[in-house]
Amino acid sequence: MKKLFLFSVAALAFCACSNDETVSENNAASQQPKEISFSPLTKPNTRAEVEGTTFPTGQDMYVAAYDATANQDYFAQTTFDEDGTTGLWKANPKKYWPMNAATLNFLAYTGVPSGSYFDETHPAQDLTISLADNSSNQYDLMYACGRQSRALNTAASNVDMNFKHALALIKFEVKTASDYSYGDPKVYPLAITSIVLTGAHYSGTYTINNSANYNSTTSDFAGLTGNWSSVNTQANVTRTPTFANITTEFKQVGAGILVVPDDNDETDDYTKFTINYTLDGKPYSYDYTPADLDVHQAKKYTFQITMTLNEIIIAPTVTDYVEENNNAVTIN
Repeated sequence: MKKLFLFSVAALAFCACSNDETVSENNAASQQPKEISFSPLTKPNTRAEVEGTTFPTGQDMYVAAYDATANQDYFAQTTFDEDGTTGLWKANPKKYWPMNAATLNFLAYTGVPSGSYFDETHPAQDLTISLADNSSNQYDLMYACGRQSRALNTAASNVDMNFKHALALIKFEVKTASDYSYGDPKVYPLAITSIVLTGAHYSGTYTINNSANYNSTTSDFAGLTGNWSSVNTQANVTRTPTFANITTEFKQVGAGILVVPDDNDETDDYTKFTINYTLDGKPYSYDYTPADLDVHQAKKYTFQITMTLNEIIIAPTVTDYVEENNNAVTIN
């Protein structure tokens, strides 16, 4: 074998993050308006990429609404945050459902600091989000739109609000093909020091055009997707392991890396990744260039790296002596 390692690399399919948004009821008997609140099903604690289908605890969402029944803007960008007691996301000051029958359309974003991103004329119509260099911040930009109607003197029911990822996620996992440890106590000759993703992009402008849905009572907005432009800020981002020893079970090397896709299949979204490792304490590096260097928003790419050590085995032979000259001796 000429190479030290055999690398088995697989890209996994994406998973998009979603959550349910609950809008609390109006009290038909007393005609007292009820506060609009958002209630994800469960809320894991996270500050990096959001994986799975649950909304993260303590993370604000920024929401705009349009009253399609009255044909008017209902509210502009409003921060909804967790109230800390009921597990609901609420606005301060509070936002309420109209007393009359109404169909409300919502547009929201989360995962990045608040900014003046909503349309100035009709906030729920579109979003234009400027993402600065995200190579260190690693904000997981997500967006959602939803609609809910309530009839006069009836309770408001839950609003389905499916948050989608705007970025792509790249992850690295590593294991060894066999157990190469030896001795007592065990010694592991192979160690990962870091993996470096090279040449990916970390800034751009993300636009969500909701003009076909924001003032409608019937449109199908399930396929709404934003678009990236002005993609920029290439950087080399490093991930280091939190484990000491590589075993025969896959372990993730650091956190995932959120990158900005350029939405162009004709251009590459990164150049390669480099695996830095030590063997018996001596440093080495291994460059790997995947066949496909394109990534897409809301998709996850997990590179599963299997490292195979090839033992140095010596197969000895001996070159025999060559008889030199005629050394016959005759004694009479």
